[in-house]
Amino acid sequence: MDSSSQQLKILAVDDSPIYRKLVAQSLSQERYTLLFAKDGREALDLFAKHQPAVVITDWSMPDIEGLELCRRIRRHFCFLQGQINC
Repeated sequence: MDSSSQQLKILAVDDSPIYRKLVAQSLSQERYTLLFAKDGREALDLFAKHQPAVVITDWSMPDIEGLELCRRIRRHFCFLQGQINC
């Protein structure tokens, strides 16, 4: 296994490019694989593909709010139940 597949994956979800950039700058010095989504639908797609260990989400977004995003992740990815904490 290469080192990138062993890194902690973090998905940051925010409709604001400014806040996405702040998260990127805050975590860029750490050894994480950072994934970014601009809305809830993109976040669900990225979650399905990469199964990140951590999701940082905006509470209020135009398509799917952060709380609903957490609910959908828990519902659709229940096979990861031991790993999902929203």
